[in-house]
Amino acid sequence: MAFTKKYKSLGEVILAYRLHYRQERFNTTIKKNAPRKWLEEFRFDLAKIPFDASEATIREVVIFPILRLAWKPYSDYFTLWGHKAIVADEELNGIPDYIIAKNSEYGRIVFESPYIAVIEAKMDDFTGGWAQCALEMLAIQKINNTPNVPVFGIVTNGEVWQFAQLDGFSFIDFEQSFSFNNINSIISGLSSMFEFYKAKLPQVVNQ
Repeated sequence: MAFTKKYKSLGEVILAYRLHYRQERFNTTIKKNAPRKWLEEFRFDLAKIPFDASEATIREVVIFPILRLAWKPYSDYFTLWGHKAIVADEELNGIPDYIIAKNSEYGRIVFESPYIAVIEAKMDDFTGGWAQCALEMLAIQKINNTPNVPVFGIVTNGEVWQFAQLDGFSFIDFEQSFSFNNINSIISGLSSMFEFYKAKLPQVVNQ
């Protein structure tokens, strides 16, 4: 189940939902490096596995390992969900590839307070990917009913990672892209988002 194909570009979503669009630089407040052992394994996989053979392989070989590496230090606060349906209304519903959500006090199988949506660019279609991701961000904002807490979105084909933020009615397109040729820039960007949301949590999750 995918989000509506009614909108083909981010511009169409911006117009339909009367958002205000602007570009900014993404301020990575946290600088982190991938561990050497992890980096060796990741580079081995890129060299030996035809990771660009299918969208599923890109998710498994490239996107998920990077997300998991950045998320792991924050796993006491957030859950990494794969292919979890979100439903806000008849148009804003579907299944993002990955979602970062607040840990629930009722256990890890309970889905609550999503914050970040990640969608890969289908066939390197970043235009269509951002249209879909923007809808996911709008759905998350509506589900949480906390427009004062920004929602992040990420579109990636595995190799190139692009970030954006929905803050109330403002859609902020972070103008720089990150490449897995500089994997530490991606890890730092993701870690900066986790730190941002950790500070927004209403209470610290008991470890």
